[in-house]
Amino acid sequence: MSAYKIREINEGGSIRLAKELCHYEGFVPLSRHHCQRLFRQGFLTLREFSSECGNHRYILPESSDDLIVNTGELIVLSNERMRFEAKYRRVSESTRNDGVAPPCFKSLNIDGETHYFGEMQTRILSLLHQAALRGEPWQNGKRLLQEAGSESFTLSNIFKHKPIWREIIESDKRGSYRLKGDFFPATKRE
Repeated sequence: MSAYKIREINEGGSIRLAKELCHYEGFVPLSRHHCQRLFRQGFLTLREFSSECGNHRYILPESSDDLIVNTGELIVLSNERMRFEAKYRRVSESTRNDGVAPPCFKSLNIDGETHYFGEMQTRILSLLHQAALRGEPWQNGKRLLQEAGSESFTLSNIFKHKPIWREIIESDKRGSYRLKGDFFPATKRE
């Protein structure tokens, strides 16, 4: 879209704003204030916004229609999600009775390298962990996928872009799986 890039020019102690018509492409980041209005009203109209990295301000030309943002169009970028989770990480309601939070499988450090997992992958890992805590570590793969809400037919499809999964999950070669190694709760280990 076309938008005016606004620059501040310092001229001997006074600041002058300069507009330059340019092409803007990318996501339009929303401020906290914008998000509050969006969630309260269900939509938001914008004429001014910042660039993704926040170092430039843009204004739509008067001949352009307002940007209308609906909650269904909202995208949370992964770096923002990780920033938010790091700042506001909280113990979930699934905290065990001993007050220790269960492990979060969204990211795992394996041999000094951090591996990030998607929502479905995280569900599978969490289900296997819960099963191990119940003393039932071996879980049928098809039932596990169904319980996680996946429409996939195999665990290998769920983890096809994460080959490290074979370092975390063990197969009995007959359709059952369990966590292995350091990921298996030691108190219930067979």
